[in-house]
Amino acid sequence: MLKQFYSKLQKKKKNAFPTASTEQRTIYVNMDLPLEELDDYGQPTHSYISNRIRTAKYTWYTFLPKNLFEQFRGIANIYFLFLVILQMFPLFSTSASPVLVILPLAAILILTGAKDAVEDNRRFHTDESVNKAITYTLSAWKNVNTPVYKVARWKRWLNSIKNLFRTGYDQETLMRLETGQNSKTSLRQTIRSKASAVFHKKKMRYRPGQVPHSVLRRSMLDPKPQPLKRQSTSIRQPVDKRWKRTLWEDVKVGDFVFLRNNDAVPADMVVLSSSEPDGLCYVETQNLDGETNLKIKHSLQATNEIRTPEDCEQSKFYIESEPPHANLYSYNGVLKWKVEDEMTEDKTPERRQSSFSTHTASEETAVELETIAEYGDDDDDDIVSHEKTEAITGSSILLRGCVLRNTGWVIGLVLFTGNETKIMLNSGKTPSKRSKMEKQTNPYVIFNFIILLALCLICSIAASILYDSPSSSNFFEVPDAENGTMEGFIMFWITLVIYQNIIPISLYISVQIVKTAAAYFIHTDIDLYNERLDLPCTPKTWNISDDLGQIEYIFSDKTGTLTQNIMEFRRCTVNGVCYGLGETEAAVGAKLRDGAVAADSAKIVNQVDLEKARAEMLEKQSALFDHKYMNPASTFVDPKVFDDICAQNEQSQSLVHFFSALALCHTVIPELDEDDKIEYKAQSPDEAALVATAKDLGFTFVAREQDNVVVDIMGEQKTMILLN
Repeated sequence: MLKQFYSKLQKKKKNAFPTASTEQRTIYVNMDLPLEELDDYGQPTHSYISNRIRTAKYTWYTFLPKNLFEQFRGIANIYFLFLVILQMFPLFSTSASPVLVILPLAAILILTGAKDAVEDNRRFHTDESVNKAITYTLSAWKNVNTPVYKVARWKRWLNSIKNLFRTGYDQETLMRLETGQNSKTSLRQTIRSKASAVFHKKKMRYRPGQVPHSVLRRSMLDPKPQPLKRQSTSIRQPVDKRWKRTLWEDVKVGDFVFLRNNDAVPADMVVLSSSEPDGLCYVETQNLDGETNLKIKHSLQATNEIRTPEDCEQSKFYIESEPPHANLYSYNGVLKWKVEDEMTEDKTPERRQSSFSTHTASEETAVELETIAEYGDDDDDDIVSHEKTEAITGSSILLRGCVLRNTGWVIGLVLFTGNETKIMLNSGKTPSKRSKMEKQTNPYVIFNFIILLALCLICSIAASILYDSPSSSNFFEVPDAENGTMEGFIMFWITLVIYQNIIPISLYISVQIVKTAAAYFIHTDIDLYNERLDLPCTPKTWNISDDLGQIEYIFSDKTGTLTQNIMEFRRCTVNGVCYGLGETEAAVGAKLRDGAVAADSAKIVNQVDLEKARAEMLEKQSALFDHKYMNPASTFVDPKVFDDICAQNEQSQSLVHFFSALALCHTVIPELDEDDKIEYKAQSPDEAALVATAKDLGFTFVAREQDNVVVDIMGEQKTMILLN
């Protein structure tokens, strides 16, 4: 009895004070929630956290206690505080005013607190800029997954206590709702059973191939099916008026979100549809994993026909999702929806039972885990309902912090918000960082404190022994000391105050000033200025700025961390002939190491020769054909290439085939700017470098259509048919 009471109390407490979820969740779209997922107010029992984030360590009411706690983690501050308290007693004080005693410690605390406040204020403004960012969500639409209003916590607690002591019919009804015995068909406790209360009807089989694979075509009984209105797939698609501007912090689980090209993703969401005919979209995950290359995501097959706000309102499905976790590359969920068909003579239960056979779904993404035909009990005897499913994997998930690239628009459904998103689960709480010098100071403080105690103890013993000596009374005599023991005790604390400078408080004041100055110099250092982004170097944590001087080695898990994933095409070999005059920095460094060239002139000589060869190559290229996509700063330089192309021999054909292959065989996406300059976006920087070099030499990849590739080969535009 007590065990049942405790478990029910924990369950009610969890509903009253929602935290980060550790259980799977079900997200409903245009469907009524099952009764077991509603509270007494008709609101959802599952309360999802807000999409608002906070990386700042302090708030206005927690700054003082938390900051003081952080500062008194240092042993020296505790020691100085003890001395201040000790000198509050006139018997042990050596100062005329208590204010002078408090002043040094107060200076340390105020200076450090001000520095921490400035740091955290920057974090606060960064959080606000993120929380106040704009995205687009569906307006005039009811999201059944979030409560319309919040019930006060004390009311939830009061309601929880009432439910714990319910008896009779109320208790029996509650048990039926929890066990599913109140419905006509018992609910199976699996991942697919949570929404079965919405479709509680009798079940039978159906032929899988007869049901459309779209959440929009829920019924085949509509006399006038509405055709899909496909919008233009142009970049930066204009926003429909039904998509309202919404702050990131107001985005909720279950919301429809509309993203345009170059928009950041406000929350973890599943891709329902995109502007591309095949449902693909491209995202940049640099804020998540540091990778600058684009990644391909694809929409769900069942929702790919959702194109307009009206389609969002007409769709009807639910998603069973796994709990939030920190793995960026893993996600498991399932989308389920119901389609209806009219009962005909050849679809009677007897004929279906005799002609039923097991089928395996041929679709690549839509997997029919179960197919069910259901019959109503009243007026729906001629209606057959089919429940269909489609698996959701990480390839259909857009994570918060990603940026949509090279895609006109994307419509998604929010799965996780705020601190339950993967980027926040990986970041964790903002730590309190301490520098190496600060950590090494504590042992020295302890050592000096031991010396101080030894000196005080010697003076105390001497005062106690010489208490009765007339010659020492002028030096050791302490007022109000009744005997030698008392005089030694008092003398111990007096000498502790006198010798306190063995642990210098001025050192800590100086360290804080030096760290603040170092952070300022880092911020104003012209050598650390980023010209491309027009941003200076901004130290985030001033406490550890001095650790930069302790760095001896840099370990990298991959070369891209050091090279910034900048790949340059320098040389190649075609049919046994080597082309390319440029040298990599590694090759120049090898020559310097071997002493083959002087260190001060190696790069200069190489650069001068390279510029002469580049000018000669561009001149020969212009004489051969008109190249409107010419790049004067090509990284691949060799005039010999165009000499061999003009030769009209086997080597010439090999060169044309080689660079044509570079322009055709890839997954690169071209992006044309206002000046008709082509910029390539690729999943790999190597792939982008290969295609860009082919463009510089006159083999330009222009556009990609559904089944064709448009290229410009030596001034002649051609359309190639994709075979695979």
